[in-house]
Parts: sequence; structure tokens; C-alpha cells
Amino acid sequence: MARFVTEIATGNPDDMIRFIAEDFFAKEGFVLTSDGGQMVWKKGSGFFTAPQYIQMYFQNGVVHLEAWLKFAILPGVYAGEMGLTGFWGFAVKQQLKGRVDMLLYLLQQPNPAVAATAAASSPGWGQQAPGAAPAVPADRPAAPQPIPVRVHDPVDKAKLALVTGIFSLAAAWFIPLAGVVLGVVAIPAGNVGRKSSAQNIGLAGFICGIAGTALSLIIWLARLISMFSYL
Repeated sequence: MARFVTEIATGNPDDMIRFIAEDFFAKEGFVLTSDGGQMVWKKGSGFFTAPQYIQMYFQNGVVHLEAWLKFAILPGVYAGEMGLTGFWGFAVKQQLKGRVDMLLYLLQQPNPAVAATAAASSPGWGQQAPGAAPAVPADRPAAPQPIPVRVHDPVDKAKLALVTGIFSLAAAWFIPLAGVVLGVVAIPAGNVGRKSSAQNIGLAGFICGIAGTALSLIIWLARLISMFSYL
């Protein structure tokens, strides 16, 4: 199945694109690695799910992006590629598609420097309308303000981690297998959520996920041992 490929003209400077992309990849847990002689961003080892790949080039504000997954035979052993459509591996494909959509959205945000310049040229932002009293004394110019850039803030992952982590702890006592599944969801979500503005929620979900997974496995094994002891 073919890779997802797109090319967009963002209208933004390359240093802004680099800053947004590197911040996004770091928060989502991607690492820059070599694959087939090319540098790509990779997430996951293929132990639980297919590893995710994003390759991105940009120049003069134009971004070329490709995204795909690989079939994992064993951790670190892959065969073939998958795009972002199709039934096979639907859940993981949707995860990667959501990440790609968010990255493209951030890259196409209006250039804040241009917006600030446009605002500064209109009355009411550092200028006076004709006949208006000066807002700032002439001998004390207004201090320049930093220009904000919208960056990735995975608060939703922090909340997901907390919810699934708590349910993992609860499920451990009744349905240990469900506790393991919920804990496995909470751990990576919490790891990403710890890098958001809701880092405390993400950390709590991450810890609950680890505790829920461990407790579920212990109870599951204890019940198996107890069951076989009666045989």
C-alpha cells in the first residue's frame, strides 16, 4: 500500500517550520533515525504495534511530507510498508493520521511575525490615531513583546492516560486482562501527556498505567497458579 504523501506551501520561514516540527516530534516520542539511507522520524519498536514513520523535507516554506507504517515481524525486524488507509491495522493508522493532521495544521498556522507587523501598522497598536493622547511617553518606548508560535500541546493524551490508568487499576481486581489492555494504553499516552501543559495529569496517568498493568499481571498470574493448583 502506498505511503501517504503531501506537499504544502506554508508561507512560513524555514526556521519556524523547523522549530514547530522538532517540538512536535519530541513531544510525540519520535526519534530521528536512518532508514534505507534516508533520515526519517520513527516512533515505536514494533513490539506491540507497527512502528510509525514520518519523513519531512522543507525549503522556502514548502513542506514535503510522507508517512507510513511497517509490518513488524519481531521487534526491530520489519517487512513491507502500509499507508494510512485500509482496514488492516486501522487503529494504528488512525493514530498516525491524527498526528500527521495535527503537524500539518501547526505548520500552516499564520506567521505570527507577519500578523504582529500588520497589527503594528494600524492605529491602536503602538501608534496614535490623529488627535489622540499619547499612550506611552516619547522618552519611554514600549518594550518589544515576544511573538508567540502555536506549538503542539498534547493535553488530550494526558487526560486519556489518567482515565485509562485509573480504570486499569480498577479493572485489575475484576478483569485483569482488561486492566493490562487499559494500562498499555495509559503508559504511552501518559508519556506523551507529561510533555504537555497538563504534565501533572499526564504523569499521574503514566504512573497509574504502570501500576495498573503490573497489578493486573500479578493478579492474572496468581489466578492462573491457583487454578492449576487444583488440577
